[in-house]
Amino acid sequence: ELKRLLHYAWTRIPFYATLYDEAGFHPGHFRSMADLTRIPEVTKTMLRQAPRDDLAPRSQRADQAEPNPVDWQHTHYLSTSGSTGEPVGLYKTKDSMWMFMAAAFHCYQQWCGDKPIQNVLYILDDKPGNIDYTLGDLLRTLSMEDRFVSSFSNVEAIWDALDHFRPEYISTYPSVMRNLSLYILENRIACPWVKLLNLTSEMLDSHTRHLIGQAFPAARIVETYTSTEAGFMGYQCLDKGGFHLSEELGIYELHPVNNAIEDDQSEAEHMTHSRDNLHKVVVTDLTNFATPLIRYSGLGDLVTPAVDKCQCGSRHQRIKSLQGRVVDSIKLPDGSRVTPYVLTNIVSDTPGIQKYQIIQTTAQTFTVKVVTGPDAPSQANLQTCIQAAFRKTLRNDAICTIEPVDDIKPKPGQHKVPLVISS
Repeated sequence: ELKRLLHYAWTRIPFYATLYDEAGFHPGHFRSMADLTRIPEVTKTMLRQAPRDDLAPRSQRADQAEPNPVDWQHTHYLSTSGSTGEPVGLYKTKDSMWMFMAAAFHCYQQWCGDKPIQNVLYILDDKPGNIDYTLGDLLRTLSMEDRFVSSFSNVEAIWDALDHFRPEYISTYPSVMRNLSLYILENRIACPWVKLLNLTSEMLDSHTRHLIGQAFPAARIVETYTSTEAGFMGYQCLDKGGFHLSEELGIYELHPVNNAIEDDQSEAEHMTHSRDNLHKVVVTDLTNFATPLIRYSGLGDLVTPAVDKCQCGSRHQRIKSLQGRVVDSIKLPDGSRVTPYVLTNIVSDTPGIQKYQIIQTTAQTFTVKVVTGPDAPSQANLQTCIQAAFRKTLRNDAICTIEPVDDIKPKPGQHKVPLVISS
């Protein structure tokens, strides 16, 4: 399938024709998976800077006579949310969207023990041109009732929808559930009817998972690994944890981005101070022929791979955890990066902090915006405590400024607030 995709991209998509010709690469150079790294990588910047027409199929090269496999009447131009910078757009076939849905429904069947839940609610990004907006349209063809709420709705409106429908199954984003969980806990509301929560599209840290578990004590929390560009990429393994990558839909390369563990480091110290456990994801989507995605490194996702076999029996690659994105990771003075969770865990563990956002302005300076409750320490004590913890964790003279705020809201047109903004 990859050989066919490469040939199609080179003959039909101007973006790839130019990229491969300039790199001296021809699809015929790929004979086996051993040749995978000979294929030029595609970055987010490349896609962002490419003229939109160059991402769409053209007439075949003069020496090619194969028919175009894409039904252009059934394609969608989708763009990312731009939460980590400027949005990136590409064309997707309806077939690739249905393959996304099929993979999601397969996981759903497993989560439900082959007894699908009928009472459901989807809290999704409803902006036209967004992948979830398009998937929502497909879902509406399968549902007798409109069970969709905009993720841009305020938390009171989302709660009203939950209270009205009383769904047993909810699918949404970690940031939405975090805000909803805070609202439920602050108002001492009981929500016993939710049995299954599917969280997707964003990283779910352990503290947010715990918070959601407190607000929805009867719910099983499951995750899927998805993106606008590459579609349905993976799913949480219910037997051993972590994620299996959806290798029936794509090819996933995990490239290490760090040095070997030091002899005098414990495993915990290594997780914090070294990048040895972090790998970059490079993905090839085998389902989409509108704008093919071949060896795409633009997701910027950092993961911890698993090397042991999974007891569930799956032979698919497994990753232990999603560790954030390169743009969210903390940059150290030596130029290396560590997972943002080493700092979010510090702030999350501080009593009295209800919401927060960590902003790294230089390699050693941070501003932490905080929304505090009545049991929070003074600003001076917060600053002393958090700065000391940052310095111990990062092993440098970090300077931390606490900035109390009334609320932390997303940027216009976005539904999520990043916990970390890195320089």
